[in-house]
Amino acid sequence: MTKPVLTQYDTDAEEYVEVLPKDEHKAIQKVLDRKNPVPPKRDKRREHASLRLRYDNPGGRWLKENLEDPNIHSYNSKGSPKSFGDTTAWYEEDVLIPVSTLSKIKGASGEHNFVREHDFNSLKRYMTKNNRLPPTSPSSSSQNTPMIQVNYVGDAWVSEGNHRIKVAKALGWKYLPVTIRYYLGGEDMDEGPLSPRKVEVFHAKALSEGYTVKNFKGVL
Repeated sequence: MTKPVLTQYDTDAEEYVEVLPKDEHKAIQKVLDRKNPVPPKRDKRREHASLRLRYDNPGGRWLKENLEDPNIHSYNSKGSPKSFGDTTAWYEEDVLIPVSTLSKIKGASGEHNFVREHDFNSLKRYMTKNNRLPPTSPSSSSQNTPMIQVNYVGDAWVSEGNHRIKVAKALGWKYLPVTIRYYLGGEDMDEGPLSPRKVEVFHAKALSEGYTVKNFKGVL
């Protein structure tokens, strides 16, 4: 069985880098030691920002006990956590994130390492012709946006939408609307690629350039 390739986000390089690939145990420990999670205090002021980041994080003993779950510290054969735990924060609406940032985020099932040619080509035809993401269903007007999960140390994975991101990059799109969920206090880790502070900067810049979420167009 192929061992997982463990990575962590390098804030200086703005990229995920491999962590001690020759020693899986040390790699896991290095990722875990990178940040010692502290039960956060709820900042109600952030709930009134232009982007509504909703909280469901009791913190304290509840968070401490959940952070002791060995599954959130264990990685599967694809190099992603066996469990993310409970959702503790999420945006009420999709947010606009640069494709250049999204394309660097790993797929939760290792999808960033391969391309399903049929799916890629089908998506490319649709996104080229319609200048938007495909709908959630044939009868829906809502676009099927990628789903991003941010774990307790602030690292991000693409749960759904790896090929949509790959196609957007191939087409030269600058932004994509995405759904972001934070798990077990990940919303309070400012080091990751999609911390709330960075998300708000990305989203505001996209809006200032004329992009919108509700009527998103890949190229203006």
